[in-house]
Amino acid sequence: MSLPSPLPGSLSRRGLTSRHRHNPLGKVFSAEELTTIGEIAIKHNVIILSDEVYEHLIYGPIFPRLASICPAFAAQTITVHSIGKAFNATGWRVGYTTGPPDLIGAVKNAHIVLSFTTAGPAQAAAATSLEEAQKNGYWDSRRTRMERNIEIMAKVFDELGLPYVRPMGAHYMMLNAGKIKIPEDYAFPQALYRKTRDWRLSWFVLMEVGVATIPASASFGKASSVVCENYLRFVVGKPEAELEEASRRLLGLKPFL
Repeated sequence: MSLPSPLPGSLSRRGLTSRHRHNPLGKVFSAEELTTIGEIAIKHNVIILSDEVYEHLIYGPIFPRLASICPAFAAQTITVHSIGKAFNATGWRVGYTTGPPDLIGAVKNAHIVLSFTTAGPAQAAAATSLEEAQKNGYWDSRRTRMERNIEIMAKVFDELGLPYVRPMGAHYMMLNAGKIKIPEDYAFPQALYRKTRDWRLSWFVLMEVGVATIPASASFGKASSVVCENYLRFVVGKPEAELEEASRRLLGLKPFL
């Protein structure tokens, strides 16, 4: 995954969203790619909303931040952070933004009417969690644990001979399951016949070996969903024992390859 070249010469909107650790492949933009995005924002005078909610789950040595590249970019960037993503507590719906005072002021005005309040205890817990994580090495231990989980799944994918994307920053992996041969007479729920093949692949893997996956096209619009009709997404943010069991079960796909 990389930025298209050339990028649009004009933008009709006043805002540009940059998802930095990009969904669904776990792509992390390089400093050069972020610079291209920033230069477009400067040229067209648009505000950048930099989604960096997975900032603490990056597997490379460097996580470039758009707002830190140069003062001009920082002046037009609102960075979004998530407590739910940082601490595996998405149900909390707690997050925060950073940026220049004029932009953060506008965020505060909009937030009042979009989300009236978040539970006070969750906000206090979020603040404490951020402080404690800095002290006890939580970020590094979580990242190490997730990298170990990725290796567990990579090993079984390699054994099956199925290509996959090793994420640069994510708690999931994308697998090319196109080599899986579903019997022609295999019975699916009627609703799945109206969807792309990845939905049937997901159902097939679940029924045959007992491993739940996510159809990749769920992350795409209808018009472009066909490009990922052979891809399945595997969540790796699970206990190692569960992933080891999933790996054992996935070997049951060998007769269908």
